[in-house]
Amino acid sequence: VGGIDEVITIGLALDKWAAVSAFTNLGMVADGGGVFGAPVAASAVGDIRVGAVFIDGATGFNVLAHAFGPGTPIQFGTNNGGDTHFDNSNTWADCASACGGAIDFHTVALHEFGHALGLGHSLVVGSVMEATYAGPRRTLHADDIAGIQAIYGVPEPISIVYSLSGGLFLLAFGRQRLRG
Repeated sequence: VGGIDEVITIGLALDKWAAVSAFTNLGMVADGGGVFGAPVAASAVGDIRVGAVFIDGATGFNVLAHAFGPGTPIQFGTNNGGDTHFDNSNTWADCASACGGAIDFHTVALHEFGHALGLGHSLVVGSVMEATYAGPRRTLHADDIAGIQAIYGVPEPISIVYSLSGGLFLLAFGRQRLRG
């Protein structure tokens, strides 16, 4: 995808879902390199695999991407749950506002990772999980947040105690997330 740091964008999109839910253990791992849908033992070590494949081209109905929900079996011995595919025939961009005919990769990643985490489409206009692409959307709508929290719960604060110059200070932070 030209001009986009896909790895950073994918991390940012997943971070947005993690920030509003109790979804944890977010981190990047090496992939086994197997084809999508290969037997689980031969394919991946991550729960969400991301790739660019030809889906249907950039014209007509134009499916931009698709993702399988958690635990989606394809056939005996395989599991594509969480796998996310972007159509490599579209023109992708990193644009927070008008994209000039291109598709905002961040918006589509945010939407597809909602599916990979278990969300379906929303009927609420303006939500990230709305069924059709309507331009850049980089913040989660209240409906998106309610949906992800229904699956993973609400984030819980953690407490960390630090010792500084002999005194103790208690600091409250949001949950920790692992990133590779």
